[in-house]
Amino acid sequence: MKKIIFCVLIFLVGINFISIAQQKAEKFFYKDTVFTFLECKIEVIKNLSTDKTFKTTLIITNPTDKFFIINPLEVFSFTDNSSNKYQGASRKVEVIPPNFTRKFVLRFEGTDFRESTVNIDFSKMQMTEQFLAVYELGDLDFSRENFREAGPVKFTIDDKDPSAHNKVSYKIMAKLEYTGGKFLGLLLYNINVKTKDGANYKNIEKPHLFQYNNSKTSERIILIFPLEPEAGKKENAPTISFHDVFREYTLANIEGFKIKLRQGNIDDYKGRRKTETKDDDGETD
Repeated sequence: MKKIIFCVLIFLVGINFISIAQQKAEKFFYKDTVFTFLECKIEVIKNLSTDKTFKTTLIITNPTDKFFIINPLEVFSFTDNSSNKYQGASRKVEVIPPNFTRKFVLRFEGTDFRESTVNIDFSKMQMTEQFLAVYELGDLDFSRENFREAGPVKFTIDDKDPSAHNKVSYKIMAKLEYTGGKFLGLLLYNINVKTKDGANYKNIEKPHLFQYNNSKTSERIILIFPLEPEAGKKENAPTISFHDVFREYTLANIEGFKIKLRQGNIDDYKGRRKTETKDDDGETD
C-alpha cells in the first residue's frame, strides 16, 4: 500500500513539474530582422507578443522616387500552429514618401501570439505609378488672405499662432481639400515663407503625406516656420510659397511580402543582439 501511495505521489509531482514547464512566459520577444524589398530597406524591431496581442515596429527607408502605401487592413499576423490570420488593429494608412524614412508600429489582436515563431503577411501594398500633375498654388500673403486653390486642390488657413511652443516659431493650422479622386502626395517640406526683406523660412514641422480616397477629401495640416512673431505682420508681407508641394499620381497594387520572426529574448527586444538579415521574401538567410 505504501509503495502504491509513493508511486502516486511521484506521478503527481511529475505532473506538477510538467505543468510548470509548460506555463508560458508573460511576454515573448523576437529577434530583429532587416531585408530589402523593391529597393526599400525594411527593419523589423521591438517585436513582442502576449496572450492577447502582438506588436512590432517597422522602419522603412525608401530611396526611390515612388510613394509606398501600407494599409494595416491588408496586413495580417499568424502563428505556425494555427490557420487563423489576424488583421492589423490600426486604421491609419502609412505612406512612405520618396527619399524618406518612416517609423511606425503595427499591432495585432485576437489570439495568444506567444509561440516560438510569429508571421507577418503584407498581403497587398500600393505604390505610385503614373505621375499626373503638380498643382502650383499662387503665393499666399497670410497677413491679408487665407486661401489659395488650383484644380482639385484648395488650401485654407484656419488659425495662426505667432508664438508656438514658446520659442521663435510661427504656427499655421490649415485645411487641405482635394477632390481629384487619385493619390495626392504632399511634400510639406517644400513649403516656405518669404518676407519683404528677402528672407526665406522653411517649414520645420514633420512632413506629413496623405492618401485621399472617395470617403476622405480633406485633411488638417500644421506648418511651423522659424519666424519671429513680428515678421508675420502686414508690413513685412509674409507670403507662403507652395512650389512643388502637391503632386498627383495614379496608384498600382503590388504583392507584398511575408516575414517569419523567431523567438529571442529581452536583449533582442532592446537591440543588444545582432540583427538577422533576410532575403526578399522575409526568410532568414
